[in-house]
Amino acid sequence: MAGGTFTQQNKIRPGAYINFVSVPRPMISIGARGITIAPMELDWGAEDEIIEVLSTDLSRGNSLNKIGLTLFDDKAFGLSLMLSKSHTALIYRMNAGGIKAIASFENLIFTAKYSGELGNSIVISVTENAARFIVRTFVGNRQVDSQTIDEISELKDNDFVTVAIIDEPEERSELTKFSKFSANNEKKTSPLSNNVKKVNKEKLNPALNKLTEISALYLQGGTNGTVADGDIDKFLNKAEGERWNTMAIIPFLQNPAIEKSNIINFLINQRNEEGRYVQGVGFNVYSDNETIINVVQTLEFNDRVATESDMVMLIAGATANATVTQDLTADIVVGATSIINSFSNTEIEDNLQNGQFLFSYNQNGTIKVENDINTLTTFTQDKNREFSSNGVMRILDEIGTTTRDIWETVYMGKMPNNDIGRGLFKGDLAEYFLMLQDIGAIQNFEISTDLEVIGGAMLDDVVVNVWIQPVMVAKKLYMTVNVRG
Repeated sequence: MAGGTFTQQNKIRPGAYINFVSVPRPMISIGARGITIAPMELDWGAEDEIIEVLSTDLSRGNSLNKIGLTLFDDKAFGLSLMLSKSHTALIYRMNAGGIKAIASFENLIFTAKYSGELGNSIVISVTENAARFIVRTFVGNRQVDSQTIDEISELKDNDFVTVAIIDEPEERSELTKFSKFSANNEKKTSPLSNNVKKVNKEKLNPALNKLTEISALYLQGGTNGTVADGDIDKFLNKAEGERWNTMAIIPFLQNPAIEKSNIINFLINQRNEEGRYVQGVGFNVYSDNETIINVVQTLEFNDRVATESDMVMLIAGATANATVTQDLTADIVVGATSIINSFSNTEIEDNLQNGQFLFSYNQNGTIKVENDINTLTTFTQDKNREFSSNGVMRILDEIGTTTRDIWETVYMGKMPNNDIGRGLFKGDLAEYFLMLQDIGAIQNFEISTDLEVIGGAMLDDVVVNVWIQPVMVAKKLYMTVNVRG
């Protein structure tokens, strides 16, 4: 019996020819937000890589092996502010070229996985238990790894140290100069380099495959490295290959103005030339552009004053995580107790006119965002005052990002540029804009009058014209109370 599928009705034999296809459905959905990216100086972590840190990583301590920080570390304050608002931080370690901490014991070399001063807090212990050995790795007082083994050859690397077994006579003779590290925390530094090669465990001399107890073996010699000219450019090159919503503009070198300028130019270029609808948050940056948000105040959180970098990371996280229907105006800054450089009413008005992102006090003493705006202050027919609202920009950025995604993944290079193909594309766009209207991002949208998909000047051009009205949050109340006599 004949059967199968068909592409057209041209079968010769009798039979059942059945195609299984999906019921047509909208191909566009609301894009996800909540990803920030920032350069940082760290005591630990991979170099020349983007490191993903989730908000849950920081709170649960899973970030320790990634960047050497947890929620309870002072150096993580800015990052904790960022991840209190956003769900993902993409971190780039700026200070490269440091040295990995290292320690030797008999015929073993323990080397920190990454360079940096955190490696100097790594401690190895070996205890015997029922003719077996327990090898533990600690970072400070925190146990981060435990292995129960019979022989040295069974020992494996972990998230903090790599293990090398030395079987070369010359290298072993160097190791004999160093005794076991005693229980009184005496520290000694290994003379061996960070590039010791592991021996083939299968060929290991049986006499060297025995383990003995050691109370505490301290890794030493780890250094952080430095930030050099051009490292910001390396960060920006890496950032270009990642997907994120907001960048924290944090300068590092002796001339921060140049670094800020380079990052701002990169961000504006991403929006205008690359079609990536992102924003950046800086401290005392002046741009007159909807891409850049400028923070000019610092806050105190209980007894801790946030630095400029801390404030940048806080607002970068809040901006990245704000949804397409959310505006940060009047948003309460949880945990903030005072504004370090608060402004008078006249000063607030002047700063808002200059496109500054400000904080102010509510009548009950809580601290709020005064107005969720960017640095755009020169308004034209193409970019009116609404473009200075970050709430409006989130709606426009959502439309730009999602439309580009669906065009590139579903239609570009696949859709016939005729009435049928353009009709399918228009149908998906119509469903998308109606979805935005349903969730309150836009209003008064009518498919028949506000969406047009037509052929362009060339045979492979498609032109879309759409008219939308973003929904802004209510910010000003004008009320008249008339009292009758």
